[in-house]
Amino acid sequence: VIGASVGGGLFLAVASFLFMRWVRRRHGTLWAYMMKKIHDFLRTGRRFGVIPDAAANWGQFLLCIVLTAVLLITVSSISSSEPLCQFNHGFILSKAKVLDLTVDNCNVRFLPAKSAEYPNGLIESLKVRVAVSSDPLITVTGDVCNENTNVTITNRRPDSEKYVDYFCSVEILVPDNFVIPAVNIRSVGGNVTT
Repeated sequence: VIGASVGGGLFLAVASFLFMRWVRRRHGTLWAYMMKKIHDFLRTGRRFGVIPDAAANWGQFLLCIVLTAVLLITVSSISSSEPLCQFNHGFILSKAKVLDLTVDNCNVRFLPAKSAEYPNGLIESLKVRVAVSSDPLITVTGDVCNENTNVTITNRRPDSEKYVDYFCSVEILVPDNFVIPAVNIRSVGGNVTT
């Protein structure tokens, strides 16, 4: 570590010395070189129509730049900060050789575990996460203690309101270098499972 920092420092010192020598020879002083680069930047920006003319109101230009940046940051934080649903059921499948998944109008996704948030990104076995509407007539059950595991999502609501304000999302988190067991997905109910 010390050798790398000494070598890096020596390289930086030599590069700075050579740069300063070149600046003195070509421009006289570092200040003159910096002013030339600023004027070159402004001239090029005006030529491409990115920077306003010298007589323009720079306060308004700066305000437009700041408002655009704030708007972009706000839009990006709104779209990425809030998860669409809360995963309120989870099952670790450490011994599973067969997974039977019975769902009712659920979105089922296989995802790499490393893309999940902490601590789910650190799992070493297959994990099934379920986010489902909170209703006593909607149940999630699982038998995951043996090699033939099953997870069942049952919607016992009346047919007239079975899928009203209903959501179901299943994520199967797969760790790196993990062999996925045989997966059987059965869809029950009247709507399509994706």
